[in-house]
Amino acid sequence: MKRLVLLGLAGVLGAMAVAGAGSQHTVSVTLNYDFSVDNGCSSTVTTGCVKQFNIYDITGGGTPVKLFSIAAPSGANSAVTGITGTSGLVTLKSGVHTFAATAQMADGTESSPNGSTATAGVAPGSPANFSVVVRRTQRLLCDLCVSLSLSSSQKQKSPGNLPRPTTLLYAA
Repeated sequence: MKRLVLLGLAGVLGAMAVAGAGSQHTVSVTLNYDFSVDNGCSSTVTTGCVKQFNIYDITGGGTPVKLFSIAAPSGANSAVTGITGTSGLVTLKSGVHTFAATAQMADGTESSPNGSTATAGVAPGSPANFSVVVRRTQRLLCDLCVSLSLSSSQKQKSPGNLPRPTTLLYAA
């Protein structure tokens, strides 16, 4: 009996944000398959054999969206555990997604996507751009900032007629 077991769905690893449509991630899976009935294809066995495993996003119950494929181990003829694969960058909206794995024969026939499923949460992408500016405010207080340009006639006046001290505040 054919058995396809989707063991692990890992990562949904954030990369860069795509406005409004979701963000880009990679999806990694690990599955087990019993090749004792339908052997894996090889260079000598090219018909009636399992060619690959297809990974789909079946969230929402609509048409499955194929994310990527994993080649079946060449010539496998018994149960194999730990078959792994990782997608390229795929765009996924944040939230809980349902993923499916199918076995595809050399002639293109496929097992049902509902036969082996797993769910995983997809985190939102990080902001595409982020910057911070930190400024230091500087205060300069002058207790006595007086400019005296006294003419010869002012030099003879009493000290009470001199300009008053000024306080200045500078901010950078």
